[in-house]
Amino acid sequence: MNSAAYNPPTVRHALLSWGLKRLSRKREKMFAEFEGWNPDWLSYKPSEHGWSVLQVLDHLARSEGAVRILGEQQTERADSRIHLVERLRLLRFKLLLRLPVKISVPRSLAIVSPETPESLEAVTAFWRNEHALLEEFVAIACPASLGTSVLRHPAVGRVSLSGVSGFLLAHLAHHQYQLWRVRFIVSEVFL
Repeated sequence: MNSAAYNPPTVRHALLSWGLKRLSRKREKMFAEFEGWNPDWLSYKPSEHGWSVLQVLDHLARSEGAVRILGEQQTERADSRIHLVERLRLLRFKLLLRLPVKISVPRSLAIVSPETPESLEAVTAFWRNEHALLEEFVAIACPASLGTSVLRHPAVGRVSLSGVSGFLLAHLAHHQYQLWRVRFIVSEVFL
């Protein structure tokens, strides 16, 4: 084996891969929680502007897709280093996402606004496909892009590829609160 051609995975790459695998496990666990649900329960919106379970899951899938799409667009441009201020903003935003507070989707990220999927199976297939495409993008972009900007988040600024999995995990945890509320309301209305 030519040692010049071999590029061993870095610690950042290993952490990113671990984070994406963890995200995948959490997603599958989430799907399993809703497998036995009646379609009316899955599509029930607790308020006029509230999201149903299917819409929350669709939003999470679209968010992974947006990370990939924005990352592909950004990696075509010149590399840009992430500043310490942006790293701190990302950390603060990830901590905020861990709290049970409502955060509106920025208008500039309309791509992640949920649609209403036909079924749990449809959103499951869509999300699995988006996740596979994200993993493929990460495999291609790594390790050159690990410390450079792959997307620009409106609330945070530039986010590196190594920061993506932590952001997506915090985003998923944030929507867990929303799903718990919907689950409670559905149990009150339908059961």
